[in-house]
Amino acid sequence: MIFAGTLLLGACASTDRTPKLVRTAPLDLQDSYHDMTFKVLPPEEQVRLEFSGDDPIFSFEGGNSHYEALALPDLAQPYVLQIDSEVVKDRLGFTGTLFFPVLTFLDADKEWIKTFDALPYVTQKPLGKTNYITVSLQISDQLAAARYVVIHTQEDKLNKAIGHYDGEVLMQSNSFNTMMTAPIEKPRYRYELVSQGWVRLKASNVPGISEKPPVEY
Repeated sequence: MIFAGTLLLGACASTDRTPKLVRTAPLDLQDSYHDMTFKVLPPEEQVRLEFSGDDPIFSFEGGNSHYEALALPDLAQPYVLQIDSEVVKDRLGFTGTLFFPVLTFLDADKEWIKTFDALPYVTQKPLGKTNYITVSLQISDQLAAARYVVIHTQEDKLNKAIGHYDGEVLMQSNSFNTMMTAPIEKPRYRYELVSQGWVRLKASNVPGISEKPPVEY
């Protein structure tokens, strides 16, 4: 009976499910915007930011996220902040990953002003170059006091799909993994939303695509 009981316990143990890993908060989690280190965004010059596992993490309202913090240039208002997020293709080039930028603006005291988490990004597909999504945001009016911007993403963005129709990007919730859905008619895009990627920024009184290569930040 003891031998049979041992076998029974062994059988039960062999069918147990693997315990789930519960991740704790990262050690480099910041406590406030005042603790952040801000890089200087030069006027009229495009910079390129890498969001990777080496970047610090902040506990935003939309969840923990890697971020880049920038001091805005001293430009006469209104001026335009252009935000591009690059598509990173896999080795076969069939699909790509995309970092969906969320922008949080702070005043001179590094106090919160406004967060833009659903900007109307549109897809650009330059011939022979990296695909990207882009939007231009005017700095004036409710953002007149903005002196800093923090670029990050939100956890809910990693559980949504992007549909591209007639040049507009539509955010919609889905029960499957994140991607940019492919419509029946062209253009057809399929991107997986991820927490790491490349973002380009340019602050300018004259908006437009930069002809010079961006400065690596």
